[in-house]
Amino acid sequence: MYLMLGPRPRARPTPAAEALLAFKAGLDNPTGALASWQPDTNPCSAAQPWAGVGCDGGGRVVAVALEGAGLRGPLAGALAGVERLREVQLAGNQLTGG
Repeated sequence: MYLMLGPRPRARPTPAAEALLAFKAGLDNPTGALASWQPDTNPCSAAQPWAGVGCDGGGRVVAVALEGAGLRGPLAGALAGVERLREVQLAGNQLTGG
């Protein structure tokens, strides 16, 4: 029996995570408020949750609360890809469009 050690394959991001990462990609984030939003992590992970992301008991993203996070850029339609999103709080940022 052989035991192979090496890097574990990365989990594919959920559709909600992909949508949030697309939203992040379109923004200027000078304060680093979205630093925890990484492709190889789960936004609803108990061990490493994404800042400003709220999840339900089933581990699905239901809220984005980033008031006063210093974000700048277009408010694109990427958040529409978060299927169960019920609440978005983005006041106090410099977002345009919508």
